[in-house]
Amino acid sequence: MVTRSGVIQAPQAQGPPQVAYSEILRRRAFWGVALGHFCSNHAFYFIITWMPMFLVKAGGFTVAQMAGIGAVIYGIYAATTAFAGAASDRRIRAGGSTTLVRKTFIQTSMLGGAITTLCSAYVDPRDAVWFLGIAGVFFGFGSVGTHHPADRTTPMVK
Repeated sequence: MVTRSGVIQAPQAQGPPQVAYSEILRRRAFWGVALGHFCSNHAFYFIITWMPMFLVKAGGFTVAQMAGIGAVIYGIYAATTAFAGAASDRRIRAGGSTTLVRKTFIQTSMLGGAITTLCSAYVDPRDAVWFLGIAGVFFGFGSVGTHHPADRTTPMVK
């Protein structure tokens, strides 16, 4: 920068320290988060893409009925997210380990969502709506930890 009194050298901006991919790939925390993210997204996108066609083609619902059923299922998902968030926060404030509480909610979500979604494929399509509603409950349980696990992992740079 140039001023009346001369040239001033601005300090060089330093970016974040570089971390090698091999360092990241050696971390158990990375693999846990990656696997959890895959499982969570796989179930979520399965419901988003599969449920509408399943309800219309196999269940015999009209598009309008399918939209109403989908809205109810996503409403259940949203309400359960609020309830589960409050319940997990209450458990943490009562002295529970943040990591254990969040992981318990996420694992319950993934296991319950997988079971109920799988069950919906083996019952009469019109009865599958109940299992998909229950899956919405389980998906809501997983939302409480979606953005928090990374807060608790060990930093990559020491």
